[in-house]
Amino acid sequence: MYTWPTHFPSQCPPEDATEISGKIFRLISRDGPKEFDFQSHYERAPGAVRTETECISRGLSVLRSYHDCEVLMDAVPALRKKLVAEANLETGTGLIGETPSGNCAGHCTWWRSVTVEEACSLFSLKASTAGAEK
Repeated sequence: MYTWPTHFPSQCPPEDATEISGKIFRLISRDGPKEFDFQSHYERAPGAVRTETECISRGLSVLRSYHDCEVLMDAVPALRKKLVAEANLETGTGLIGETPSGNCAGHCTWWRSVTVEEACSLFSLKASTAGAEK
């Protein structure tokens, strides 16, 4: 059903990942969603040494609610200047897995089956964060 990038390791996404459908949020560092904001850690630096697993490095960090974004931004000072982008995703755009962090129980990983360009086009800047800094 899905076509995954050739750089995904075997067993990625993991077996417990589920269909993604509905609203998700992503912290972005630009004035609006740009392709850079939707590249995985692996795509940005394929040869880098990683603290996360190889499979996690191929996915994108997303959050299930706007509140989760606030929690994470409050907990991690480096994220406080980020903006929040949101999308209402349909089945067929990838799989999602719960990957809670010590800073946010609502953290998830989205293994997108769409291109970076398509992922970027699915998100828009959340109006309440436009121009805002925490």
